[in-house]
Amino acid sequence: MAKKKFTINYLYPVLKVDAEIKLLDLKDVLRGLKELKPEERILPQREGNIQLKKIEYCDSIKRWHLGFLRNGTDAPFKSKLDDNTESAEPLEDDEFVGQECCMIYDEVSGIIALQNNIRSISVTGLNQFFRNFMNNVMYLSVITYKEKYCDISDDELINYKSLIIGFTDVSKLQEIADSEDEKSIKDLAKLASDMSAINGKLELNVGRTKQYLGKFSLKNIVHFFKCNREVTKGLKVKMVDNDVIRMIDLLNNKVTDNAEIAVTKTDPKTFDKILYSMNSNFDVALEEVFDKCNLYKNS
Repeated sequence: MAKKKFTINYLYPVLKVDAEIKLLDLKDVLRGLKELKPEERILPQREGNIQLKKIEYCDSIKRWHLGFLRNGTDAPFKSKLDDNTESAEPLEDDEFVGQECCMIYDEVSGIIALQNNIRSISVTGLNQFFRNFMNNVMYLSVITYKEKYCDISDDELINYKSLIIGFTDVSKLQEIADSEDEKSIKDLAKLASDMSAINGKLELNVGRTKQYLGKFSLKNIVHFFKCNREVTKGLKVKMVDNDVIRMIDLLNNKVTDNAEIAVTKTDPKTFDKILYSMNSNFDVALEEVFDKCNLYKNS
């Protein structure tokens, strides 16, 4: 059994009203899309199209479940271990190879949960799709944490269990650390340089203990890498706020979740599997996370 992992991004559908950005209610446009046939819910693209293949409403939880496909024309190889396959499967004129992208719209909060992986539909592509079926010029805005969560907090109720740093260009990192006389960064750069490394990734954590990272040193290290973006590839902390643990990306501050589903040859991935996993994460985020985020008002 294989585990398929993907990221969930959280967004607001918004529009500009009198120079103010406000939350847009998607119920009407989703009802309209539900009335259309699948072959009518299509946005043509240069190579293929974006199609809304599935759309359902769950009244008990007030959520819309959408299953998109990014339909491409790059045909796959279909192979058996004992054959001599040398060419991809030909596609008929009305056939495509689809890459799924699932979406949940929560009517109560107005928040969208969007599946994201390497080949899925981009936020820009989804923007274009919805604009094709509505009058308003809406766009999707990534949900971000409030300012107090975007750096190392002095709040006594907020602590940190791990720090993950991704860095590039070790020689440049060493040069900057020397000029700023940052001993811990100089030691890190020297360690990487001594091994002839070019890039690196480092995680510091307290394991399963009830201890936390020292805020003074943590703040200095985070400040260094945030101020030197040219050598910083990633910067994340595992934050504990009132017993709620959350991984925070300190470079882009956006709210994300990591999800996974189990698949086999006889039990492949489906929209329902993906949406079930997304709903579970969404429930937790609604309960524990979004009160820490920048919010929009209803239009």
